[in-house]
Amino acid sequence: MEKIEQQKKTGGQRISEFVIGWRFSILMLVIVITILFAYQITKLRVFTDFGDLLPQSHPYVKIHNKFREVFGGANLLLIAVEVKTGTIFNQATLTKIKEISEELLTIPGVDRYKILSIAQRKVKDVKITDWGIETTPIMFPHVPKTNEDMDKLKRSIYSSDLLYGNLVSMDSKAALIRSDFFEEDVDYKYLFKKLNEIRTKYEDKNTIISIAGNPMHLGIIQDLVTEIVLILIITTLVILIYMYFTYQSKRGMFVPILAAVLSGIWGLGFMSFMGFNLDPLVLVLPFLIALMTARHSMQKVNRYMEEYIKVGNSRTAASNVVEAMFMAGVTGIVTDAFGIGLVALAPIPILQKISITCAFWSIATIIFALMFTPIVLSYMPESKGMKKKATELQEGTLKEDIIYRLMSRMGYWIMGRGCWVILACTIALVVISFGYASKVTTGDVFLGSSLLWPDSRYNRDVQRIDKKFPGLQTPLYIVMEGNEPEAMKQPGVYRDIEAFQRYMAGTSSVTGTLSMVDLIKKVNMQLREYYPKWEVIPDTARDIGNYFFQLLASSDAGDFDKYITNNNQEGNLICYARDRKGDTIRQIIEQAKTYIEKHSQLKEGRYQLGGGVVGVEAATNEVIERSQIWNLTLALFGVFVFCALTYRSIVAGVILVVPLAVSNVAAFAYMGIFQIGLTVSTYPVSSVGIGLGIDYGLYLLSRILEEREKTDNLNVAVAEALKSNGKAVLIIASTLVLGLISWSFSTLRFQAEMGILLAILLFFNGLGALLLVPSFIAIFKPKFLREPK
Repeated sequence: MEKIEQQKKTGGQRISEFVIGWRFSILMLVIVITILFAYQITKLRVFTDFGDLLPQSHPYVKIHNKFREVFGGANLLLIAVEVKTGTIFNQATLTKIKEISEELLTIPGVDRYKILSIAQRKVKDVKITDWGIETTPIMFPHVPKTNEDMDKLKRSIYSSDLLYGNLVSMDSKAALIRSDFFEEDVDYKYLFKKLNEIRTKYEDKNTIISIAGNPMHLGIIQDLVTEIVLILIITTLVILIYMYFTYQSKRGMFVPILAAVLSGIWGLGFMSFMGFNLDPLVLVLPFLIALMTARHSMQKVNRYMEEYIKVGNSRTAASNVVEAMFMAGVTGIVTDAFGIGLVALAPIPILQKISITCAFWSIATIIFALMFTPIVLSYMPESKGMKKKATELQEGTLKEDIIYRLMSRMGYWIMGRGCWVILACTIALVVISFGYASKVTTGDVFLGSSLLWPDSRYNRDVQRIDKKFPGLQTPLYIVMEGNEPEAMKQPGVYRDIEAFQRYMAGTSSVTGTLSMVDLIKKVNMQLREYYPKWEVIPDTARDIGNYFFQLLASSDAGDFDKYITNNNQEGNLICYARDRKGDTIRQIIEQAKTYIEKHSQLKEGRYQLGGGVVGVEAATNEVIERSQIWNLTLALFGVFVFCALTYRSIVAGVILVVPLAVSNVAAFAYMGIFQIGLTVSTYPVSSVGIGLGIDYGLYLLSRILEEREKTDNLNVAVAEALKSNGKAVLIIASTLVLGLISWSFSTLRFQAEMGILLAILLFFNGLGALLLVPSFIAIFKPKFLREPK
């Protein structure tokens, strides 16, 4: 055993000699690579690719991709023109509806065939005449100018339940304009600007223009990038100021931030080199990785100051830092990278890209925190304050500050009876937190956007549109794939779809359904003088085919795209969800699956879920929910394995993992209390939180081992470790928590909530290292700490 320990010590010395001995060469190499990565950053693109937000391998998304250009996609935009007094049936309001519909045609990326409003040519009045089925646009190409024309328009709308309640609200005070956008061709920042111009142009004292949907939502996030970056800069300044007052040293303030900035250049340069785009939705994650670099660097600065006071030489102090902390640092950083890499378990491109980037970034921290920081410190001139403290130590007149004394006393208390008090409090915290943590749901928990505050203009628009047009913002597409062409002309298919629609309408989560069945039944009734009892499905394929022919003969290209494919083999059943909350989406999907598996009598084809907004949201939620369990399990298991191998002790792995698990339970409790759903944006936070916290315990445990070599008394070793490294943990954790609290002022609700969530994680991680790690040592007396090595 002594031989093994001697080899470990020799290994640390060799690493130290290499880093400090070759410090100039290493520093020059780091500078050259940094310049190359800085050049790559000039090519980095900051934008949102809608396809990156979807789990492309999920069956629902595959169906979405297959039929989105026919039935419509999930990039749905809705604009409601609402009047405060009167109704929309006046020339001024109808003109606005017409002009807004026309302006949408000019926006790049819009699917022109998917624009729907009462002013569009494809929105028609279907009538039965002596000549057969006649379809005429209800308000194209002109707005009604006479009272007679206005009354005709009203009759056309009020007599059609496909228009009344769908494109015109039931109180006639609002009209809806719907459009779809191609996912690959949208510039969301430009689109946001253009939509705001439309709102400004057409909104007046009597008119409210409400805009909702993914294109507007993503455009708002793009527009907030400048503010997000500004808050991150403010966070950095807060950390710098606090570090200066804490350390009373310029090197203690600037060196960690310098290491973080340079690591950021490497990380963002690598992202650009890989051809990845930086999505504003995950912009906070790169900043957190930079903070991780700063945190590791702060540990080295803190130890450097301690070593300098002892040896009185910058180079020797830096060498001692590398020797004492390199292996613990490597373990912590590799564990960080492992946890962040696990984010890629969710097969969502945006998460996989940021996971690969941040994993590389974490590994780069080895260079900046464990090598670059000590090298820079070794070159820095010796300050008068540090020289004074070194002299006082040699003379025996150096006074310990109050934090040192408190930490030392806390160490002796924990090693006595305090460990049981801490254990009891931890168990109570876990029990209470678990009850709230179990309430966390996957997906959104609010009607509008969970990324924005409830009183934001976007969320107020969502509520207004939902009030006038319930469910139309959240369609689910269920595709009937026929076994052969013309399957959608078979009466059996229509009867099963009709039964499916009735079944889905039976749940409170669905506000309405729509399919080709509704059109065929309407035609059948109109041909029989509008007698209601004939609003049924024809008995023969011949009759259905005849109705098809008459409808198509009197229509324009694309009029029926949302219902049926060109060869009549696939049909679209649209279910409108009450909202896009995670629980609502889950209920609708379960309801649809139950019908398909237990009640469907369909023989001519099969049903496939599911496109539309609800379909892709359901796919994302399912992937996130499934991946989160594996993510947390593997992340904690990975931490356990790495730590157990580093200290050659299973107990050491347990001692370090339990505080992280407790911190995550507390963080999920916070999400449960404040109704923060588990989404693409919040999913990576738990993994990052594990990485942000493990090094506290690692450095403390390594310091306890180091102190154990100097004394036969384990209590003394723990107290001395807490006195030195415990102060570092307290300073670093409080620095980052204070910086993250500044996020709470963000316009972006997600950033504000994640700032508080990460502050809670860091607080409990630091508290776990200071209290739980020594408590477990006191209780279990692990073998690797029983005797001095």
